Amino acid sequence: MVASDPNQGMNEPSILLYDGTCRFCQIGSARLARLARPGSIERQDFHEPGVLDRFPQVTRASCESAMQLIMPTGVVRSGMGAAVEALATRVWLRWARWVYRAAPARRVLDWLYAVIARNRHRLMGHVKRVPCESGTCRVH
Repeated sequence: MVASDPNQGMNEPSILLYDGTCRFCQIGSARLARLARPGSIERQDFHEPGVLDRFPQVTRASCESAMQLIMPTGVVRSGMGAAVEALATRVWLRWARWVYRAAPARRVLDWLYAVIARNRHRLMGHVKRVPCESGTCRVH
């Protein structure tokens, strides 16, 4: 869904879907929300009941591999693209969007994000309330 009026929904926050079972994701998404313009980002754990039902354009698999930012217009950004868009809500951080759009920087930043995302449970562990059934938390 794309808004016909470019200013429509601009007062609504973007929704940042993150993995609430991951300490790294909890801390990182909270830090990102603090860096963004106040009120521009609403964090939601995609594991919570009903959250993914509200966003049919986002799959569980995409949320498990990267954070997802659903903007008020319905546009979805994933991974590093989501982080850059969240940062760009601040005037003084909009330069990040231009750096990210440069092909070499984007490839490197997306690769780095993917490596960290795949190893996030190894970096900081799983939240105790949810067991690590997938085995991604164990260091092999």
